[in-house]
Amino acid sequence: MLFIYFLTFLVIVFVDSYKWSDLDIPSEHSTYFFTSNPSIHAQCLADKDQCPYYEQAQNLPSPNVACWGYEPDCKNIAPLVQCLEDSRGWTKTKEEQLTQFWRTADFGYIAEKRKELREMCSPSPSSSLECVDHLRFCRARNIYIDFRHTETSKHHNRYREDILKFGDIGGYCKLHHDDFMKNGDHKSPLQSWFSELQVFKEINETDSFQCDLTITKPTIFIKLDSGYNMYHHFCDFINLYVSQHMNNTFTKDVQIILWDTSSNDYWSFFSSTWNAFTSNQLIHIKEFEGKRVCFENVVFSFLARMFFGFYYNMPLVPGCTQTSLFRSFQQYLIHRLRIPQLGPLKSNQIRITLLNRTTQFRQILNVNEIVEHLRNISSNGNNDYLINVVDYNINMPFIQQLNITHNTDIFMGMHGAGLTHLLFLPDWATIFEIHNCEDKDCYQDLARLRGVKYFTWENEEKAYPQDEGKHPTLGTPHKKFTNYAFDKHEFAHIIMADDDSMSDDDQLDIPDNTKHISSIRLGQVDIDCWFHSPYIDAEEGSSEKDRTIEKLYICEQCLRYFLNNRKYRQHTNECTRRHPPGRKIYEHPDGLSVYEVDGTAAQLYCQCLCLLAKLFLERKTIYFDVEPFLFYVLVEADKRNKNLQHIIGYFSKEKLSDEFYNLACLMVLPHRQRHGFGRFLIALSYELTKLEKKTGSPEKPLSALGQMTYKSYWHSTILAKLEEYRRLQMHVPVSQLSLDTGICLEDVVQTLVDLRLAHTVNATNEITFKPHELRHRRRQQNQCDNNNNHIDSSSVLIVNEDILRSALTRHSTGNLSPPNNQHLFDPSYLRLISRR
Repeated sequence: MLFIYFLTFLVIVFVDSYKWSDLDIPSEHSTYFFTSNPSIHAQCLADKDQCPYYEQAQNLPSPNVACWGYEPDCKNIAPLVQCLEDSRGWTKTKEEQLTQFWRTADFGYIAEKRKELREMCSPSPSSSLECVDHLRFCRARNIYIDFRHTETSKHHNRYREDILKFGDIGGYCKLHHDDFMKNGDHKSPLQSWFSELQVFKEINETDSFQCDLTITKPTIFIKLDSGYNMYHHFCDFINLYVSQHMNNTFTKDVQIILWDTSSNDYWSFFSSTWNAFTSNQLIHIKEFEGKRVCFENVVFSFLARMFFGFYYNMPLVPGCTQTSLFRSFQQYLIHRLRIPQLGPLKSNQIRITLLNRTTQFRQILNVNEIVEHLRNISSNGNNDYLINVVDYNINMPFIQQLNITHNTDIFMGMHGAGLTHLLFLPDWATIFEIHNCEDKDCYQDLARLRGVKYFTWENEEKAYPQDEGKHPTLGTPHKKFTNYAFDKHEFAHIIMADDDSMSDDDQLDIPDNTKHISSIRLGQVDIDCWFHSPYIDAEEGSSEKDRTIEKLYICEQCLRYFLNNRKYRQHTNECTRRHPPGRKIYEHPDGLSVYEVDGTAAQLYCQCLCLLAKLFLERKTIYFDVEPFLFYVLVEADKRNKNLQHIIGYFSKEKLSDEFYNLACLMVLPHRQRHGFGRFLIALSYELTKLEKKTGSPEKPLSALGQMTYKSYWHSTILAKLEEYRRLQMHVPVSQLSLDTGICLEDVVQTLVDLRLAHTVNATNEITFKPHELRHRRRQQNQCDNNNNHIDSSSVLIVNEDILRSALTRHSTGNLSPPNNQHLFDPSYLRLISRR
C-alpha cells in the first residue's frame, strides 16, 4: 500500500524547475520576474546561450525599481495611474484618491492580499495551508482530497457546496481552527473557498490512507463564472493572472483543475485563452470521482465574484484611470497567444472596427448607411478611415478576433459582452460604446482599468429605438432589449472626436514629451538628423517649453540616450556592452560583423535602434512593438580596440511573414553611406533567405531610394547569374534562377524585363541563350512591357546572348565591379545558424 508517501518528501517550493520555454513571459516583464526570483536570475546569467532574457538579466535595474509594486521595499508604486478628475467625495485628497485606486484596482490589491496571507495550518512538518482573509485565495503543500463521495456524474449543479465531508481534505499540519472558522463570512461558490476547506482535517503520524493518484505538478484549482459570456469569463482569467502574481508562479507547466461539481463538460468559445496559462490539458474534477488524490503544490485561485474583487464587484474610485495590472495582463496574453501588432499605420490612417451584433437585440438598424457616410467623410477629408465591420460570433475563431481587435485604433459596438475586447486594444486606441443602454459604468470602468479612452452616445434625441424594449421574461421596459438606428451625422461627429483625441495624444504611440532633435552624438561622431523621432525626455525635470533638442547623446554600444553630456560620459565609462545583444552570424577578417538580435529577447535595445533609425528614415512607423522582428546589426571593429564595435546600420525582418518578406526596414547611418553597406545588408537578407530554401522580397512599396538600391542589386545579381549559366551552357527554368538568387519570381521577371533581356512566348518556362538570328524576335512580339502586365510564372524567357553581353558591359563599371571603397558581402564568412 502507498501510505500518503509524499509526506516524507523534502519541502518543495511552488516554483518548478524553470525551463525557459515554459516561462515565456514578455521581455518587459522579465526584469520584475528576476527581482522576485534571484536564483533564476543567476541561472539566466550563467545560461547566456539559452536564456532568452539574458539582455534583461545582464542589465537588471535596482530591485526597488524593477518591481510590480507589491514586493517589499518596491518604490514603483502606481506608475501609470492618472487621477485627473474629481473623486466625487470618495476621498479627501488627490494622494488618497490615487492610493485607493491603486490598492483597489492595481498591483496594490496584491500588496494588500500578501499582507493578509497567513498560516491556517502550520507545517508539522511537511504539509501546510495558507490563506488570505475570507479564504478568497489559499495555497497548500502536500495535502490530500478524497473525491470518492463527490457524485459529480449524478448532478448538473456546477456550484454544490457539500460535495466534501469532514476529513475528505487534509494534511499533516497544525490547524488553527478558530481563525479558520472566523473567515467563513463570505461563504459563496464564487466568492470564497470556505465551503471546500471548512472540512479540512489535521492528520497526525498515526493517520494513513492510500493515494490512488499523486499530482506532483504545480496545480491551480479554479471555479469558473460563465464560459459563454466574454465579460464574465475574463473575470476568471484576470483572477487567475492575479493568482499567478500572488504566488509568483508564471511557468506554463502547471496543471489547472476546474472545480465544477456537475457532470457537464467544460466548453467555451474563449477556451484558447487557456493556452496563455498552461501547456497542459484542463482537468475537470469529475475525472477524480471515486479516487483519493494527493497534491504536492496547489493553489486555490482568486474567484470571479468576490466582494471588492476583480473586476465584477470592484468599487472603482471615480476620477482615475490606467492600471499597470490590466496593461500587463494584456501584454501577457498578447505575448503568449502570439498576437502581432501591425501598427500604428501612417499618421492619417485610422483603423476602425465596428462590432455589428446579429443577435436578437441591440442591432444597429442603419449600419450600412453609417459606414458609407464615414467612408465618404474619409475620402473627402484628411484622414483615411480603414473600416472593418465584423460580427464576433461562433464562426470566427477567438484568436482571429483578438488579431483584429489588437490591430484596431477605434473599436466600437453596442453595449454587450463583446466590448470586453477593449482589454486587448493597443495603448493608443479608443473605445466607442455606441449606446450604453442605461448601463453607463460597466464598460467605461473597464476602459478606465485598461487605460484606453472611452466615448458613448450622448444625444438621445438622435438615437432611434425600434420600440420601447421589454425584458423578455419580466416584461418590464428596458433599453437593452430593442434595436437602434442612429443619426449618421452625429455618429460621424463622435468618430471625429475620437480621431481628434488620438491626434492629441499622438496616435503613433509617441509620448507627449517628445521633442525635435537637431543632431546626435553617436560614439565619437556628430550626425545631423533628417526627420523627427519620438525619443522621450531622458531626464526628469527637463524643460517642456523648449521643443527642440540641439544634441542628443547616444551610447554607441547599448543605444541608451541622454540629454546631458556629463551623464553621457559617465555612462560610457561604466557601460560594459561591447557589441549588440545577440549572436554573431557573420565575421569577416577586415573587421565587419553582423549580429542577429531578437526583438523579444532584447526589446529595449531594438526599440532604441528603431528610434535611431527614425532620425534618418521618413516613413518608419514602428518604434516600440519590436517583438515580431529579428534585427541584423552590422558593426565594424575599432581599429585600435578590436573588442569595441562601431554600429554601421541594420535591417529588420518579421519572424513570420505571410507575404514572404525577407526585409522590413533597412538603415545605414549617414556617415557610413556610399560605401556599399546598404547593398551588403540586402545581400545578407537574400543569403539568409536561401539558407531557408526560400525566395523573398522586401516589404513594398519601396521608397524612391529603396527602389534605386534594390534595382541596382537585382540587376547585377541576376546578370552575374545569367553569365554563369551562359559559361556553363546551362538551360534552367525561371524558378531555378529565382531559387539560386533568393529573389522572388516576380522580382526576377520584372528585372529581366527592365533589362530588356526577355520577352514572352507560349511554352515551358525556361531560360535559353540564342544566337544573333533570334535578336529580332522581341521586336516582333508586343507582349512584354515595363509594367510586367503579361509576364507570369508560366512564361518562357528567351534571353538574347548579344543583348546579355551588352548588358554585362553596361554594368561592368558599376555593380558587378564595385570600387575599392565598396564593401562586398562574402557568404563564406556567414556562420551556420539554426533557423527559428
